[in-house]
Amino acid sequence: MTVSAVKSQDNGSFDFDIAIVGAGMVGITAALLLAKRLPSLSIALFDQYALAPRPEPFQPSFDQRATALAAGSLEALAELNLSQQLQAVSGKINRVQVSDKGHWSGTGFSAEKLALEQLGLVVPNAALGQCLMTQLAQSTIARIAPIGVERVAAIAGGYRLASSEQTFATRLLILADGASDTLKKQLGIASSRTEYLQSAVIANLRCEKHHQGVAYERFTADGPMAMLPLADPQVMALVWTLKAQDQHLADLPDAEFLVQAQRRFGDRLGNFVALSKRDVYPLALVEAQEQVRAHLVLLGNAAHFLHPVAGQGFNLSVRDTVALVETIEQSVQQNGLDALGQLSDLLDYQAKRGTDQWLTTQYSHQLVNWFSSDHWLHFIPRQSAMMLLNNLPLAKQWLANQSMGRA
Repeated sequence: MTVSAVKSQDNGSFDFDIAIVGAGMVGITAALLLAKRLPSLSIALFDQYALAPRPEPFQPSFDQRATALAAGSLEALAELNLSQQLQAVSGKINRVQVSDKGHWSGTGFSAEKLALEQLGLVVPNAALGQCLMTQLAQSTIARIAPIGVERVAAIAGGYRLASSEQTFATRLLILADGASDTLKKQLGIASSRTEYLQSAVIANLRCEKHHQGVAYERFTADGPMAMLPLADPQVMALVWTLKAQDQHLADLPDAEFLVQAQRRFGDRLGNFVALSKRDVYPLALVEAQEQVRAHLVLLGNAAHFLHPVAGQGFNLSVRDTVALVETIEQSVQQNGLDALGQLSDLLDYQAKRGTDQWLTTQYSHQLVNWFSSDHWLHFIPRQSAMMLLNNLPLAKQWLANQSMGRA
């Protein structure tokens, strides 16, 4: 195990002021924002994988998947000075086009009509991980890895973390360890789980035509299909949701898989000509029944794991993270270090985030329900909804801003 960086002050009986378990996209982002806003605090990041710009094995969050960073998330992350690095490796989203296979009505949003430079960026997770890891290596954040945090327990004024060999005490514990229930179950934190009986097939597709910065949401009776523009003007990141009865499509030879994907998507980008390695992930909506306790916060997929259809998971977590950092900053500035993690502040944070979390979760969840069936009870209302959006500019703009995290 390697421990990088040192504590910035004497913490008394605590090893750290803030300990974050989980060094995926959310965990590192939270650590960097906290260190930027509150440099006097000692912050530690724990993970079972090595934390370095080019670690082996690499953190699995930073695999071949891509993440759509909405305009609001890019604005929120501006203080981390990642923009130039991300722009160089990302696909720019100029327009979002939504269509419903077999039905004429569709809708969409454009950066131009919303007076924005871009709606967002599509960043390969590996590239985003490289950017975050590089900044982490240059920070004063203690990197305690590789280590398996096996037990966590409340203590007076904070929490204790334990591996098989060591223990650490912290004033505030942030669990950002993904959808795993191991540590949450130890704490008696239950999660609600809604199985979609679907899986997401993730791959990159090379197309005949340039994508022109257009992101596509294509809804079919088999399930939704997202195509996101990458930095290469002819390569799209595919997220294809398959129902249980269609899982065999994920295992087809490359040529046949491309044919089947083309049938669902159409010829807007010409023929699909090449395919990367495919990965398949089962899908469910998972929500923790508690997100905060005194000296404890759940962030990212540990708090809410969403269906990827709307690309809202990480963007919602960025908004949560920014709000949490602002809450901690205000608390420490007004009441001192002893107030760090007090329940009243964390309940205020949760209350502020409640509406956005509910709207975003329901938006993603209902898209799956209403756009994964061709039954007339579903396609008539959704066609009517898209027609209304196209004729109600204010409603359309509100939905666009909500999707971009700027509502």
